[in-house]
Amino acid sequence: MKEYEVKIPVKDLEEVEEVLKARGWSVIGYFREVDHYIDLRRCVGIPAERIAFRVRERCDLASGRCAGEVTYKGEPIESDVKAREEVSVGVDDPGKLAEVFLRLGFELYRVSKVRKVMDSGGDVRVYLDDVEGLGRFIEVEMMNPPSKEEYFRRLNEVKEMLGLGGEENITLSYLELILRRLKK
Repeated sequence: MKEYEVKIPVKDLEEVEEVLKARGWSVIGYFREVDHYIDLRRCVGIPAERIAFRVRERCDLASGRCAGEVTYKGEPIESDVKAREEVSVGVDDPGKLAEVFLRLGFELYRVSKVRKVMDSGGDVRVYLDDVEGLGRFIEVEMMNPPSKEEYFRRLNEVKEMLGLGGEENITLSYLELILRRLKK
């Protein structure tokens, strides 16, 4: 599965949500996600700066149910959009799995966010993210788009609808943004 996405910083997630709802979009999920990224730089032969290995705990804030998954995120396949292959598998206890990696000597980086998932019934989703230590963003995501050009066409439609046409597209992950902030 190929995922194409960019992030756009926003001031007011509620305002974005209201605009989307007025255009027929609906909230299909409301979650707290805690991600543990495993630092793979110790592994010989792995392009650790270009791939990611994530253990995620996702709790549904409406039902209280929690689930976990492990995701391998492959090397980027495009430069001006965050696009790469992903493989995920469910896990029963993501916290214990993260602890296993710690005990094996791996360093872990934590990213925590509250996320609303907005859907219009089409092939694009918008995520409203409040990321601990970073701020508020939207992610515009499309799975397996027919082309990069089609993704950008749809992205620009969403940005224009939200009045964000002039805003920068961020292709870095939240982890990369947090690590850059820590280096300053």
